[in-house]
Amino acid sequence: MGERASLLFDLYALAEYLVIVGQGFAFTEEYGFVVLTGNVALVSLVATLWAWECAVRRNKLGGPIPDRRRLWVVPLALLAFWSPLKPTTDPLLLIKWLVAGYYGVAYCLTTPVVLSVLILYHPRVNEPVMRLTAFLGLTFGAHVVAFALLGASVWSAVLHAPLVVTCAYALALSARGGQADGRA
Repeated sequence: MGERASLLFDLYALAEYLVIVGQGFAFTEEYGFVVLTGNVALVSLVATLWAWECAVRRNKLGGPIPDRRRLWVVPLALLAFWSPLKPTTDPLLLIKWLVAGYYGVAYCLTTPVVLSVLILYHPRVNEPVMRLTAFLGLTFGAHVVAFALLGASVWSAVLHAPLVVTCAYALALSARGGQADGRA
């Protein structure tokens, strides 16, 4: 069961990042066909690494979580999955975003969820895939948060906080081989 679940998760992550690669292409009235070359190249690299993970199958997900102190990433993953576009008390709008938000089509909202699973099961994960996915996410997230705060868009910074925090923690965790949270 664990190997099958790991492969399904890996295939799911690969499919998500392939969808996100597609966001780098658009048709505009002013410029016609446009390619965001940098985004396409970087997200394609992440998708390629997930394809590699599908082949080598280093992720061993399922079973007991090695360190339950890492459960703090779950609320961040839930916020990223939910991705409410603005603060509101309208329950219908909040439910709409939960059911049909931007999770799955945006690197910034998908990556905290994917990395949270890897963080929970570290060190039984493919660390190079975790590291590159996190590095790109931290780069994107830091830029978005900086520009959001400069432009007084605090809510955008709040929505990108799960990306920055999970990416930074995943990088630290993968770089230290499990010692980022005090383990030997």
